[in-house]
This record gives sequence, C-alpha cells and structure tokens, in this order.
Amino acid sequence: QEQAFSAYWPWHRGPGTKATNVHFGMMGHFSLSWVVAFGALQAAVDHCADKYNSDLNPSPVQDEHPPVILDMVDRGIPPRLTKETRFSTVSDDWLEDYKTHQEEAKRICHDRQEGNETTGPCAMAFLAGPVGTARKAGDLRAYLRPFLRKDSVRGWDAIDDIMQGGWSNKVGYAVTNPTDARSTLVVHNATTQVRTVRILYLKSYGEKWNQARAMFTLRGTDNVGSPFSRQWELEGFHESDTSVAYPFDLDLHESTVPRGATIELEMRLVGGSNFKILGMMLCDH
Repeated sequence: QEQAFSAYWPWHRGPGTKATNVHFGMMGHFSLSWVVAFGALQAAVDHCADKYNSDLNPSPVQDEHPPVILDMVDRGIPPRLTKETRFSTVSDDWLEDYKTHQEEAKRICHDRQEGNETTGPCAMAFLAGPVGTARKAGDLRAYLRPFLRKDSVRGWDAIDDIMQGGWSNKVGYAVTNPTDARSTLVVHNATTQVRTVRILYLKSYGEKWNQARAMFTLRGTDNVGSPFSRQWELEGFHESDTSVAYPFDLDLHESTVPRGATIELEMRLVGGSNFKILGMMLCDH
C-alpha cells in the first residue's frame, strides 16, 4: 500500500485494536512544505521581475489613455461593452458618457429649482431595510400611510420578519392575508413629474412562495390631460434556494405624469399566498 501520500485506512495500534488515521506519511508532509515554499518564492520573483520590466518599459496603456481618462475609474460609470466597443475608442466613449450624465444631472437640478426651494427627484420613494429609508416595519408603515387609500388596503401591510436572535430579515410591504389581497397607493399633487416607475421586489422559494404573483395597475393623466393606464404582472418565486431582490422598471415615455397631477398604483395578489415589495420609486427619470 502506498503510504507517502495516502492515509492508513485503517491502522493498528496494537493487538486487537484499530483506529482511523486521516493523515498521510512524513514524506507527504515534507513534499507539501516544499511546494508551498516554492510557490511563495516564485510569487516574490515574479513580482520583482514585473516591477523591473515595468520600470524599463512603461505600460502602453498610460500613453494610450491620458490621466483624465484614467481618473474616470473613480468618477464615472464605464460605457456598455458591445460588439462595437474598441480599445482605441473606449476612452472617448467613456468621457463622452460621463459628460452626458453630468449635463443631464445639471438639467434635472435646474428644472427642479423653484425660487429658493428645491424639490426632490421623486414624487414618492422608499427603500426598506437596515440601510434604506425605512429601516423597520413601523417606519415603512408611517411613510406609506399618507399615500394609502384607506378603503383599498386588504391583506397588505409593512412587515419585518424577526428571525431567531432578534434581527430583521428583509423589511417590506407584503401580503399578510392572501384572501383577495389588494392595496392602492395614491400620490396627490405630485411634487415632480413622474416618468419612471421602479419596483424592487422579492423572489424566494419553498411552499410559502410557490406560484406567488402580483398584478400592478398604474393610472394617471399625461402631459396633455389624457388619462392612461399601464398593467403588468411580477412573479415572486423562482427555482433557486435563495431570496433575491429583483428590480422592475417602467418608462412612461409619452405618458409622463406632470407635476401637480394625481397618480395611483394598485397592487393585487393574483397567485400563491405571498408577495413582498422591498422598494418603490415614482420619479422624473
């Protein structure tokens, strides 16, 4: 039996006794020690060689990309990588995207400026969780109360699943009773135009989340005074044994709701027995 790199399965301590030894022999330990030592030495040699070569031959990347582009790593979001992306033009694309975003940010801030008062970018927004705008269920419930149409709330509430040990797991606005569960949020006299709707919702697994689905209906009046509605369905379950937050985005385009108008969002459980919303934003971009 080979014993340098194999354990003794089993080995005898003495007459009539047996024990399981999971360790291989002394030669195996010596060999592994030499392998680790060689790897550490090789890493040090490679590092020194790379430093020496880089001092003799500066990286062409530094010549290809000026400092203003290299600084973009900390200031701007890289452009999308597509089939048309080229190393020779990616710097210009990155800088152009950055300038475009800066100009858009200035335009948005300028549009919101009203005398000495500045309005926010969203008519209604929350993000539930320890680092969000509503850390606990009570905070979320207090924030949503002015927006909830009282006669419409049935089987929905702000909850935080208190786990063993007292910590909170994924605070959110969720279904608490699946029987005809529905709820409607209404924003009166919107403080800003609403062009984008974003919903952050939970997908989970197991019997509790099986076939979980919610129907959303958005109603409002666009810039020319014409009423409109949008409807979509979101699934709250998946096959993975994980609980993951997914975003949903809706761009209203020509149906942008003007400042001062009313917009409402109805949520209705149409499948399963559970659904949870972790965040929601009705914003101007």
